Amino acid sequence: MQAFVFLFFIALGLGSAEVRVNQRANKDEYTEEDSATFQCNITFDMENVQNCELEWVIEDPDNKDEIIEMHELLKFKGRVQINSNSTHSSMILKSLTTNDMDVFLCSATCTIDQRLKVMLGKKTKLKVTGFGSVSMNQSTNKDQYTEGDSVLFQCNITFDAEDIQRCSLKWVTEHPDNNEIIEMQELQKFEHRVQIDSNSTHSSMILKSLTTNDMDVFLCSATCAIDQRLKVILGKKIKLKVKAQIQTDAWLHYLIFGINLLFFIVATIICVSIHRSHTRRRNDTDE
Repeated sequence: MQAFVFLFFIALGLGSAEVRVNQRANKDEYTEEDSATFQCNITFDMENVQNCELEWVIEDPDNKDEIIEMHELLKFKGRVQINSNSTHSSMILKSLTTNDMDVFLCSATCTIDQRLKVMLGKKTKLKVTGFGSVSMNQSTNKDQYTEGDSVLFQCNITFDAEDIQRCSLKWVTEHPDNNEIIEMQELQKFEHRVQIDSNSTHSSMILKSLTTNDMDVFLCSATCAIDQRLKVILGKKIKLKVKAQIQTDAWLHYLIFGINLLFFIVATIICVSIHRSHTRRRNDTDE
């Protein structure tokens, strides 16, 4: 995923071009399955502003000093419709989920005095309410683990709507290459190491004998019957951190074994020498 650092420019002095980027969404808050419409307009009052290109980006949730272009994110694939010209751009994001609550910005790249300048609109934080007022909390018992440890995942869901009949919970992981969701039992590397206990509102999962190959993204998935329709709700991503065991531990075991073996050999040699000495003395006495 390519991200680039953005800088805020302030144009000062006579002859400087002032470009204004105005953006807005059609609503302040949405419900899952809604569509959000974003509008962006730029205005300028100087002749030295020539070509402008408008696009939509989001703020990197892990680093607020970086932005990511919309087309680089697989989670928006097939759900985004963008129409742009040199002064206006509109974007429709369809089939909203609570996983879409990112910060969206309109980015205008203009040629000013034969130089490219990037200007960003005011941040728009998308707010999406879970369908049927279902909320999910998931956690682990530690932030970081060592090879050989066991990790305990906990997941709870709460809801306050009468139209939610039943929910079934399970644990899934995110494919590292394409962000697709994979059920735990489909992965052979977790075979015989996973213990899951679930009911309609709570699920716990124990993953045993951790290795550095287990550093995946794990999520709790709840499938609920809402208004006689099945709805899938995903928890917040948990990135498992596993550090390798210090190799000196293995060498220490070998060292202790070697020292014990050496003591055994020395003791054996001493015992044999003493036995031979006693045997010689006995023979000399007999003669």
